[in-house]
This record gives sequence, C-alpha cells and structure tokens, in this order.
Amino acid sequence: MLKFFSIIAILWLIVAPVQSFAVIVEESEDVELQKDVEREIEADKTQDKKTRPAKDEVKNSVLNYDKVALQAINKITARNSSIEARLDNPLKFGTLEIILHKCVQTITGDKQENAALLEIYETKPKEPPVQIFFGWLFASAPSLSGIEHPFYDLSVIKCKISK
Repeated sequence: MLKFFSIIAILWLIVAPVQSFAVIVEESEDVELQKDVEREIEADKTQDKKTRPAKDEVKNSVLNYDKVALQAINKITARNSSIEARLDNPLKFGTLEIILHKCVQTITGDKQENAALLEIYETKPKEPPVQIFFGWLFASAPSLSGIEHPFYDLSVIKCKISK
C-alpha cells in the first residue's frame, strides 16, 4: 500500500508542474473581449518560443535525499523552529516524534518541488505513542496534506544531503 501512494505522489510531482492552463472565455461575453484575449494568448505563445528552451534541453529529474529541513511551529507559544530530520532516524519536537522515510526533489525545467514522506507520532508520558500522520508533505503546497494537531504545525522547506 505504501508503494502505491509513493508512486502516486511521485507521479503527481512530475505531472503537476507540466500541466498547462487555458483561458476560457464564455460565448455570452463580448466578441471584442474574446478577440483581445486571443491576441494576448498568441503574444504569450510567441514570447514563450523566444525564451523557452527546446524540448530536448529541458531536463526532468527526480533526486532522492537523506535529510529534510522542516519548519516547525508551536501554535501555543507562537515559536518558529527550523529542524532537520534524517532518513529513518526518529526526531523529537515537543510531544511529536517525526520519522523521515523518503525525501524527493523533482526538477522539471526551471521548477523544483520538494516532498517528504513522513510518519509522525504523538508521545505522551505514560501512554503508548499514537500515530497522527503518515503521508507526503509538499513544500509548495503545505495545506495539501498537512498534519492536524492542536499544538504543532509542520511544513517542508527543502530536501538536503547529509554531510
């Protein structure tokens, strides 16, 4: 099951930045407005051809890292902390225990996306740890699959290599 979600998340990282968006003008709008929009689209296409590299020059790559930089926020004290989690090494932040399983950076043309597969437990004294999150966190879209915790908030900053 983990492999399935990992594959889906990696495919999303590769496909999402490449998707193109079109301007849709409803038929009921003024014809002149529609012509203006079409002229702007053509001008953008012409400009893109001049500044955009050829297809074979664009490199798509997926890079694996063994460390992730996270921004951790304590909502009660309003303190912001920068923490780094290493691959398969539990990291404590307050009552949270964070385990990094994978950190991936995708590069599509000039766009980069960092994503981390995290497992997060809440540890309370005299109680067994409770898993509160298992999934991918994305640097560009932290609210896409963020952890829901009353005291803490985590977001991915960047994948790194251990020195």
